[in-house]
Amino acid sequence: NHDTNRAMSEVKGNLARAKLGALLSLTLPFTPMIYYGEEIGMAGVKAGDPDYDKTRREPMDWYASENGAGMTNWFKPSFRNNKPNDGISVEEQQGKPGSLLEHYRALTALRNANAALRTGLFETVDAKADKVYAYLRQDAKTSFLVVLNFGDVNQALQIDLGAASLPDGRYAAMEVLSKKELPFDSFMLKLDAPASTGYVIQLHRR
Repeated sequence: NHDTNRAMSEVKGNLARAKLGALLSLTLPFTPMIYYGEEIGMAGVKAGDPDYDKTRREPMDWYASENGAGMTNWFKPSFRNNKPNDGISVEEQQGKPGSLLEHYRALTALRNANAALRTGLFETVDAKADKVYAYLRQDAKTSFLVVLNFGDVNQALQIDLGAASLPDGRYAAMEVLSKKELPFDSFMLKLDAPASTGYVIQLHRR
């Protein structure tokens, strides 16, 4: 919120970790909160006297040049965190594959299209790996497995869903953001998870 450091500053500018945080926020139950500029990776940390929290509340960067319709001129000192042509604006990320903005848009569209990610069952799954968090989101129509590797090393995962509440049957697994099919047999998912990477995996009946 406007009284805390911005998310991108908390992850020290690491785009992969910012994307991981977005994936976590937008696949958990309840209502996700996005502070303006978070979806493009704006930075912001508390300043000293006399500005204090102003540097956490810098204007939304709509344009690369910071000039255009709707762009406020409030608070633009030389020491601010966000500056022109720094890659952090809606204009610079709009339609760009791999950008943080498009990542947020894809996750938001996915959540809006699937009630299972909004109001469905939440069930943690033991990934049996250090710093890996996994959980099921499902309802009567759709089942998703979310896997997040918060660690700094790649993980070769084998996640057993045999004890989870997934209904009996034969399933296929597809990572929905990349549209990549994953090995899933006898309720065992195999996944190579790079450091600071997350996945939303739809489990659908064959």
